[in-house]
Amino acid sequence: MRTKKLSVKDLVTLIGSALALLVGVTVVHEAGHILAAVTYGVPFTEVNFIMVGINPGVRFPDWFSGVPHPFVPYAGGTTAALLLTAGYFLICRRYYLRQPASGTWLVGLMVMAFATEQVANAWLEGSYPGLYFSLTGINAQISDAVLATSCLPGILLHLALCPLRLLRLQTAVSYG
Repeated sequence: MRTKKLSVKDLVTLIGSALALLVGVTVVHEAGHILAAVTYGVPFTEVNFIMVGINPGVRFPDWFSGVPHPFVPYAGGTTAALLLTAGYFLICRRYYLRQPASGTWLVGLMVMAFATEQVANAWLEGSYPGLYFSLTGINAQISDAVLATSCLPGILLHLALCPLRLLRLQTAVSYG
């Protein structure tokens, strides 16, 4: 059985999709923090966007730091994870099962990997902010390792929900 190779156009589309997904996840993540803070009474006009190294972030007014707001640190990753998971099931998986294609499978893989990474991101940011916000040293390495390995459950889930055998069957039929 021969397999169909990705064309240059498909590869460019995948790279563009990955970049768009990365930017979209970042925007949704930060928007989740902002919406949660606004819910706790922070005026939108008092929220500032910041860069921490190469990472975008949100700075809230000083008076907000003393207010109990337990959900705000968790809100970014939770919001992004929920939207990514919904998008995965409503679009990626559904489309792949109807018409298996390697590009669709790879986009679904990226979406689910980002979704589980955002769950870990919410957990680290909310439960271990000192570890999460470290830019150097052992804390940064631990944080990065946790976030990188958190993609594995998403990859395994995607492999179970969108089996590669469907892609192989589709390829075999198209060449057969």
